[in-house]
Amino acid sequence: MHFQDEPTPPGVREITAAWFEPVTEFDEDELLDEPPTRGLHREPETRRPHERALKRFGGVIATHELAAAGVDAMSLRYLVARRELVRLRKGWFSGPSLTSDVALAWRIGGPLACVSALMHHGLVTAADGPLGHELHVALRTNTSRMPGRLTVAEYPESAQGQLIVRHWSTAAYFSGDRLAVSPDVALEQARHCRPLLARRARARERANGDAADP
Repeated sequence: MHFQDEPTPPGVREITAAWFEPVTEFDEDELLDEPPTRGLHREPETRRPHERALKRFGGVIATHELAAAGVDAMSLRYLVARRELVRLRKGWFSGPSLTSDVALAWRIGGPLACVSALMHHGLVTAADGPLGHELHVALRTNTSRMPGRLTVAEYPESAQGQLIVRHWSTAAYFSGDRLAVSPDVALEQARHCRPLLARRARARERANGDAADP
């Protein structure tokens, strides 16, 4: 078959014999240039399915989300036994590095709320008041009003003597991430629940915003 019988590539007027001649010379400096595929190569994923899922959902994950990530029932029991996953309450799990206040909040039913969320976001500090004995939790409106006995039995020792304040609002529950409600929602909750701390947090938020402006 003659080379002129080859189909012409798009954008090429005519195929000549030079197309089929081997290139024996090249610029050695070109070998030092960045290859055109640099940046397109991805490092192989080394994290296991439950680790990827925990990363995606911020450290707290539901059973059905683990199942969707490829973690079956047998694997789930194995991971819990090895403390690679921690059962917070029925249907919810976390990684072993989750902070104790967020873990307790999820054992009760949801993310941190009100002044507990403000502390999480850095808008309230221990210097603003004795907050260590309070834990504010965001709960969906249709959530069971009281945790079961098995859930209470799993509370860590740090929960003993703490005042648990529940904030019932589905919108607030979904306003932030899995760890805490959004700062704006936490400020609004604190305005009704702990007004003095809310004013201090609002002042600190404004000060941080002014400092960030050029």
